[in-house]
Amino acid sequence: MNAPLIGRDTERTRLHDGLRPGGARVLNVTGPRGVGKTALMRSVLELASRDFSDIRQLELHGDDPGDALAAVRDVLAQMPVTPPAERGGRSLLVLHRGDRLAPVAPQLVELAAHDGALTVLVESVPELRADGCAGLLLEPLGADAASELFRRSAASVGAGIDDAPETDELIARICDSVDRNPLAIELAACRLSFLSLAVLEAVLSDPRRALGVLTAPLGAGPDVAGVGDLVLASQRMSSEQAQHLLELLAVFRGPFTLEAMEAVSDGVVSHCYDALGELLDLRLVELDPGHDDGHFRLSRLVHGFADDRLEASGRAAEARDRHAAHYAGLARRAAVAVEDADEDAARETLGDAFAECLAALTWLGDRAPGSALRLSADLGWDAHRRGEIQPLERLMGELCASGVGDPSTRRDALLWLVQLESWGPASADRAQLIAARVAEAVELARETRETRDEQLPLLQALRSQYVAYASVGDAAAAVAAVTEGHRLALELGHTRWAGRFEISLASMHSNLRQPEQAAEYATAGLERARRTDDRRTIVHAALVLHSLPATAVAHPEQLVPLESALVMSRELDDAQRELGVLATLAVTAVQRGDASAAARWIRARQQRLRRLDLLYGLPISVMLAVEVAELRGDLRTGARLHGAVAAHAEALLAIMAPAHAALYRRALESMRMQLGRTGFDAGVAAGATLGRDGTLLALATYLDEIDDTSPAAGADAPNRSAEALTAREAQVLALLVRGLRNKEIATDLRITPKTVMHHTGAIYRKLGVRNRAEAATAAARQGLVPLD
Repeated sequence: MNAPLIGRDTERTRLHDGLRPGGARVLNVTGPRGVGKTALMRSVLELASRDFSDIRQLELHGDDPGDALAAVRDVLAQMPVTPPAERGGRSLLVLHRGDRLAPVAPQLVELAAHDGALTVLVESVPELRADGCAGLLLEPLGADAASELFRRSAASVGAGIDDAPETDELIARICDSVDRNPLAIELAACRLSFLSLAVLEAVLSDPRRALGVLTAPLGAGPDVAGVGDLVLASQRMSSEQAQHLLELLAVFRGPFTLEAMEAVSDGVVSHCYDALGELLDLRLVELDPGHDDGHFRLSRLVHGFADDRLEASGRAAEARDRHAAHYAGLARRAAVAVEDADEDAARETLGDAFAECLAALTWLGDRAPGSALRLSADLGWDAHRRGEIQPLERLMGELCASGVGDPSTRRDALLWLVQLESWGPASADRAQLIAARVAEAVELARETRETRDEQLPLLQALRSQYVAYASVGDAAAAVAAVTEGHRLALELGHTRWAGRFEISLASMHSNLRQPEQAAEYATAGLERARRTDDRRTIVHAALVLHSLPATAVAHPEQLVPLESALVMSRELDDAQRELGVLATLAVTAVQRGDASAAARWIRARQQRLRRLDLLYGLPISVMLAVEVAELRGDLRTGARLHGAVAAHAEALLAIMAPAHAALYRRALESMRMQLGRTGFDAGVAAGATLGRDGTLLALATYLDEIDDTSPAAGADAPNRSAEALTAREAQVLALLVRGLRNKEIATDLRITPKTVMHHTGAIYRKLGVRNRAEAATAAARQGLVPLD
């Protein structure tokens, strides 16, 4: 649905200039729906990406301006604070569907002003009016540009148009009838695959069906047509099944898979794959460019229309129930794999459906609290892995407090709630509450233990109990929990769980200053992890073994290099382990006297951490920077940074690896001796006044002073070479070109319609097309099918 960017050179230059340093805090691209705001922004971002070290995008939902502003605050809270004077250290937040921000535009500008390196780019229909907000209004295309766009769009679907003067006039009238709106022009031109120019003009001349109504505002009254008329005109060219499917697809917040589409349309749309093919041909549905494996999406414009139609149909609640049931089922299967210590299988099952699962959880919250608690418990592992803790922790806490759910559901929810809370900075303040929750969960896990599978939750419970006690420094209770878990895992013959408990025992023995025992357990756990390809445990083992004295490790040549552990943690997309590896790499650099390398690792840690409120978050990065400052002789800077985290330092040192804790204490003592107690205390007092944002800025500034060799952000990505079609895809393409529908292709090739749709999506992606008409044209041009 992305119209080619034609006739927008002036606007593109203006927007690009507006994103340069010294521009407005908030830039607002505004104009009618379908006028090309998103396409313009995408084009400019490709040009401007090198100017920003961090670019985030957020699509706003709902109608409440306060909720929209809160969503913006949440994203800003995760963006790095960077020094404004540093080139390449700027951040950009791109907000889509920003209409609801119009009433709160001044507050948005105020939010943006808090970070001198931040620019906010907003796309909206109404203009955002506030001091500090610069607007760029997109007008309809000029006559020549509109005609050029129409001809290009027609050519993309294989429609030949001659250059006769009367044809030019006909095209001009068609473009005028749709108010020279780029999206409307493209949608009109794609109808030439089955309508002539003359018929198309006649259709568009009817005021009740004219695509020109696209630019009229929604809700303008019964005599003023709205954006729905455009899609209605498209729907009249499609089957009733396709119309129903389009409405149902509005339940998805983002991209969806074929399996998810099947789930929400089951019993409502009998031939959903043929219906999806129709919607693709009409460009009402498109392939999602962010995925290579058959994900689809509605454009924001079409999604809004489809959502209105779904609500008006009376089928919205039923559709959202099916949506919730599908994603709850996915989450349950993934959670079962996690209980069996197989997070790789869990990730493969759940994929990137976390956002859709959260939407399902919100829907279930009021309608079925017990089901909502089950879903929240089943998402706990993924929230923990991602570091996206707060939304799920809050919802799970409210549901647990309400007393809903059967015993097994409550057990699992408490287990994950404890782990999420234990990773937060307030875990020490919640120690009693966390202890009570974990005790209840462990008791529930002990109640049913007749089969091996029924004992797996107890392993998870003991692991949660260990995490909870270790996070607050209760070593005795933590060792007791992990020892029982290790014994049970051995009794069950569960190699992965046994290895994980051995690494946990190694970590505890390391903290208790027992390096030989720690090395013994860590080596055993690493061996088990290697046998079962448990990469999470391999990374954990590397962290423990690299923190031990070299004399304690019997075979140092068998250690996993930290750089390899970093690659593994990133492949696993495991935030907690990646943060741990980056911290250990920084410590190792300090130990060998390489301050620049240490600064780069700390910077990388901060980029991964953003502003997440995690126990092993900002204070650890600052403490690492203190060690770097002492190494370089930046004593006053080191004392000031220590002052910023002094209130947390002792609690963190108590649970650090002893060698790392000793390194920090030596750095403090060295600075105190060189500065003198008075000078050191003055620096600490100055740091204590910084606050969180001030600490972030001081840390970023200092790291940049040390290391100015970080690669420029936004470097060009390598071009993806064209992929060849498989033999089966070539067969499907040949039948698509002949005009067969999915069901007919499936019968001919003796495969299912769902498999046909998978192949169709792969064909469209590889050929760079959006519907079967474009696929036929591209295939003929590339010699993949004969030209008739």
